[in-house]
Amino acid sequence: MYDKNRKLVDILRNRHSQTIKNIINEFEIQPQVVVMDMFKPFRSVINSNIVQAQIVADKYHVIRQGIWALRDLRVELFNKDNEKYKKLKKYWKILSKSPISQFSQRQKEILKEILKVDKTLKKMYRIIKEFYKMFESKTVKTMRRRIEQLIEKLRVFNIKQSIKLADTITSWKKEIINIVEYKINNGFVEGNNNKIKVIKRVSYGLRNYERFRKLIYLRLCNR
Repeated sequence: MYDKNRKLVDILRNRHSQTIKNIINEFEIQPQVVVMDMFKPFRSVINSNIVQAQIVADKYHVIRQGIWALRDLRVELFNKDNEKYKKLKKYWKILSKSPISQFSQRQKEILKEILKVDKTLKKMYRIIKEFYKMFESKTVKTMRRRIEQLIEKLRVFNIKQSIKLADTITSWKKEIINIVEYKINNGFVEGNNNKIKVIKRVSYGLRNYERFRKLIYLRLCNR
C-alpha cells in the first residue's frame, strides 16, 4: 500500500476482506479513485467501506483476460488428436503477442499460417484484436460503444472462451470504462509487486511474515 507520493505505507499480510477492511479503518483511508486488479472481494470491500470512491480496473489485468481466452482456445485445439494443431504449440508465443503490436515479416507469415489451422481460432484472434484496440479509445463515449460491441460479438461467437470473457467484461464494464475516464493504472504498484516476488524467490521463501515485511521495507525503501 502506497501514499500519494508513492511511499510505501504498509504491506498487507493477505488479500482477505477483513484484512483490507482493517487497513481502511486503521489509516482512515478515503480515496476518490481506487485502481485494482479484477479481484471481486476487493471490489466489494471498497464499495461497502469507501462508498464515494470510483473504481478503475487496472488495464494490465483486463488485457490478461483476453490473453487467457485466446490461450485457453489454443490449448483446447492443440489437445485435439490432429497433426496440424502442432503448429499451435510450436509458435504459441506469436499467438500470445499483442495483435496490435509490431510483427516482423517472418512473424506475420507464421501468424498467417497459424490462423489457417482453424477457423474458430482465426475468428477469436480477430475479436481479441478488437479487444486490444478498445483501449485506444480517447473518450468515454467511444470506450462505452466499443465495449458494448465487443461483448455482443463475444456472445454471438458463442464458444465457452468467448462467453467467459464476455461475462467478465460485463461484470467489470463500469470499472473498465473508468480506465479512459481517469487515465490511471497500477503500473508502479505492479512493478514493486514483481520486485517483491523476486525478493521472495531469492530468499527461497520466507515463512515469517514480520521478517519478510522488514526485508521488503529494506529493499524498497532503503530502510
